[in-house]
Amino acid sequence: MGGYANRVITIHFEELSEPDDDVYVVIRNPKTVALSKLNTDAVVTNPDGTVNEAAAAAAGYATLAQLIIGGRLYDATVDGIDETGNPVTQPLLTYPLTADQAKRLPVQIINQVFTHIREAQTPP
Repeated sequence: MGGYANRVITIHFEELSEPDDDVYVVIRNPKTVALSKLNTDAVVTNPDGTVNEAAAAAAGYATLAQLIIGGRLYDATVDGIDETGNPVTQPLLTYPLTADQAKRLPVQIINQVFTHIREAQTPP
């Protein structure tokens, strides 16, 4: 087998996992990904020069969708309780992940993936 070592990173989220479940994400290692797949430095501005927050967020979700290649992740936008007072079942996200699906991830997972991206972009 050829190629770079450590091309994927698996991150487990014990604090987000229910008993007998394993919430985890598998990402492409940002240190081994072509820069063209990491659009995190792209800044979209409005005509007045301010950052276009919606466009920046869309670019961030697209980057997440490019990097996340697997895992056991649920749609965090599905919340609430059923008629018995228990949390409703959240559907699993499917792969390949889309930018729209990346929007449905919990903040903790998004932050952890972007931490790996920032670490890859920061020189030692």
